[in-house]
Amino acid sequence: MKNKNQKIKVGSGVETHYGSNIRICISVEDLPEEHTFEYNGNTYIKLNVKKLFTADKFGKTHIVTVDTWKPNGHNQGKKTNSPSDDGMPF
Repeated sequence: MKNKNQKIKVGSGVETHYGSNIRICISVEDLPEEHTFEYNGNTYIKLNVKKLFTADKFGKTHIVTVDTWKPNGHNQGKKTNSPSDDGMPF
């Protein structure tokens, strides 16, 4: 089991002349249920895509991780669970 503060890496990518090529591999069944949510009968996962300061040893310039952020008592009420303009709850 992963440490709660440890990032759950699900992909990587490279910067090209034509843009960023990002590849991800996600198995919802393998993720802790606390990082997935249901909406209109579909299962969703929030992801973070970040550009690395320097390429890794494989030449990857981007990393994709599962967004594991959870609100705590200090910032409750600042973020609402209302749907965004596109109808999605995030």
